[in-house]
Amino acid sequence: MRQGGSRGVAALACAQDAPATFPTHPWIQSDDGKAALRRVLSAYSVHNDKLGYCRAMSNIVALLLIAMNRCGERGGVRRAGDCV
Repeated sequence: MRQGGSRGVAALACAQDAPATFPTHPWIQSDDGKAALRRVLSAYSVHNDKLGYCRAMSNIVALLLIAMNRCGERGGVRRAGDCV
């Protein structure tokens, strides 16, 4: 479902989709994980107002956030490929 045009509609869709994204992943389902997911999805929908928000974005963003979170636990990225 594409949610372009209205920021309020996109923000509401992001908030509704966050709890349903990777429901068994402990970090994504934590308050920090859901907040991070909502922030990135909302920011992108504002940045690209032509596309807005699409439901499949939550899964892609969640995967990236999980990877970045794991990388941060290991000391962060010092050079390309550190957290691959």
